[in-house]
Amino acid sequence: MATDDEGIVGDELLSKTGSGGLFSDGYLAEKPIEFYLESDEQPRVVFATDGGGVVRDGPDEQATYEPASDYRTLVAATSRRVVLVVGGADDGNDFCQEIPLTRIDHVEATSGLRESTLRFWVGDDVWELSVATTDPETVETYLSTASQRRIRFERLLGEAEDAIVAAADACSAGRLQAAEAALGRADSALEEARDPLDSFPADAPEMDHRFDAYRERYRTEAQRLLLERAEQARADARDQWRAEDYEAAADAYQQAQEVCETVLERGRLSPEAARRIRNILTSIERDRRRLAVAPIRAAAAFERAPAASTLPGEAADRWQIAYDRYRQVLELDWGADDDRFVGHADRIRERLATIAAELLAARSRSATLHRRAAIRLTTAQSLEAAMDAYVDARDHLQAAIETARELDPPAVPSLQDRRETVERRIEVLADGDAETGRRSVRTSGGLPVGDVGPIRPLSDAEHSELVPVEFDDQLPAVRAAETDAMALAVFEIAGGQHPALAVPRESRAQYVRHVESLGEQSLRHTVADVWRDLGWAVERTDGGSPFLARRPDVGATLLLSVRRRASPVGPSVVTALAGRTANRDGDPWPILVTTDPIEPESVETAASAGVTIIDARGLAELCYLNDGQSDGARESRATNTVRPS
Repeated sequence: MATDDEGIVGDELLSKTGSGGLFSDGYLAEKPIEFYLESDEQPRVVFATDGGGVVRDGPDEQATYEPASDYRTLVAATSRRVVLVVGGADDGNDFCQEIPLTRIDHVEATSGLRESTLRFWVGDDVWELSVATTDPETVETYLSTASQRRIRFERLLGEAEDAIVAAADACSAGRLQAAEAALGRADSALEEARDPLDSFPADAPEMDHRFDAYRERYRTEAQRLLLERAEQARADARDQWRAEDYEAAADAYQQAQEVCETVLERGRLSPEAARRIRNILTSIERDRRRLAVAPIRAAAAFERAPAASTLPGEAADRWQIAYDRYRQVLELDWGADDDRFVGHADRIRERLATIAAELLAARSRSATLHRRAAIRLTTAQSLEAAMDAYVDARDHLQAAIETARELDPPAVPSLQDRRETVERRIEVLADGDAETGRRSVRTSGGLPVGDVGPIRPLSDAEHSELVPVEFDDQLPAVRAAETDAMALAVFEIAGGQHPALAVPRESRAQYVRHVESLGEQSLRHTVADVWRDLGWAVERTDGGSPFLARRPDVGATLLLSVRRRASPVGPSVVTALAGRTANRDGDPWPILVTTDPIEPESVETAASAGVTIIDARGLAELCYLNDGQSDGARESRATNTVRPS
């Protein structure tokens, strides 16, 4: 029990027991009234009745509790409740009744010459007793004020409780906006609860403790909401990344980082929450480094895709995609102060010019092939098929013209002349052979284009109207260690620089043939030996495949997955490897080494998932480099290589 010098509290009434006599009034029979109070409960008013008991007048009955002979009724009004103890009323035992302040609706005191009466209404009941040792109006004032303050305080804490629970449920269900709204209601209720707490007519440590407990619960849920927002922002960033909205992904990562830093600055985190925040920040930083290089890697992947095309039209479509990808890289964060993505503008423009020349050349070659097919079909009297081939040639020339208007305006007049020539052939084809000048009769049918045979690409000896611009295979904004174009395969973290994509230069033909001829076991041994030669400690994983390669001097770990199944590498293979990486300690960098064909979509998926793909040419280049250098040179080169992270 807490004491209060400002209250009307008599020590004798609080602490004594026993019956009275001729010259003294009694107290309680069993225990003093302070026994009925909690350790943190503060009595504000303690008084005795005039020897009478307590009357409870209910809607259905009236009950009277009278003290035994030579005992009295004592009343303690605290900051929490009213405690009534009637001495010896229950067969010699004390009768105790407590009434919380929050249940007292009204208090009324009357003073008379013979007795003073105190009444308070609790629901449908009215409690009445006579006040003997203090002024009843003092008791009335305290109870009226305290009960109303307590009622308001408890109501507001109840509102805060409901709001905090609603916030927790909404947060668990992923409805973060609803959780934020609920926490706003909780905060408002707690702020409003300060008023009855501060204006309570007595010091109330118990109320202070309850308020602080609710405020701490609010802070805990607010921190949890911030953590969930950070997680959601990170998930949104990854979704934007997968959708190739790179700027939106970078913005979402920035938002997630700011939320985490805000939580750390506020402090008062549990060790578990602090670890979670730091893990999220580490993950965000890792993803941002990978995101920075994703656009240039995707563009480079699409630039390599036309090499696998057998027809110029297909190659042209892929060159167009490659051009659009590099242009996207060039336009990222245009005009912004901070450069969040890898790629030197001048180098990218050079690449765009080269790709534009390849694109126009592919469009032109495709038009030429269709025109030649039309000539052969016309000679074979397959006029409808020839008409289709001429229309295809015209469409390819039109596409070339539209491309040239944007990328190479001087080439437009020549392409327009060629289109007009094809259009004239189309106009006269209905009446005769446009190429030979002989009149012919249109047949009712004709061989379909497919029956004439596939349209072949130009041989090396055949001339193309547009000559592709020669260029080396080095990508813009690509960093490689010294002269090693495959440095990316043996990277290390260096100086916080952006990662970059390394593309293997032309491998020696015999090495490529050797690598492609390896069986699965031989290929696995070769991969392990190559990385060991490059200075990595290579070991099998628990399942035997893939390998783990480590270099303590750079603090990097690689997850080397080797694949030889004679079936194309699809996006699902890349996604599965990325998933295996996510479940391993140390955040290993995933590398897929394969001699299988690689679908273009897989390269794009790898760029987004942070997976490096090394094909047969790349592995052959590494074998060539290892065989062509001394052990000391290898060690030096491996030590100086750079890893994007």
